[in-house]
Amino acid sequence: MVMDDHEINLTIAKLEYPETRNLKLWVQQNLVSFTDGWYDIGHIIEREKIGIRPVPNGWEAFYDDSVVIADTPTKAAALCYLRIKGVGG
Repeated sequence: MVMDDHEINLTIAKLEYPETRNLKLWVQQNLVSFTDGWYDIGHIIEREKIGIRPVPNGWEAFYDDSVVIADTPTKAAALCYLRIKGVGG
């Protein structure tokens, strides 16, 4: 299953803020974007110790045996985080 940015952002928000009601609206109102905002994904990258490096076809994010390649470093990290948590495609 391929997730678009909106689905990635909402899924991470559910993991990070499980007590928040009406999470979809909260994400929209707070302009949260884990797929392209260092402010939003940066603390997760540091906390989870996700590595990021450029590769010929984009950016690679990695943690133990989980490796994800995406077009931006923040999106790669967001997808890697979801893979670590066993969520997403």
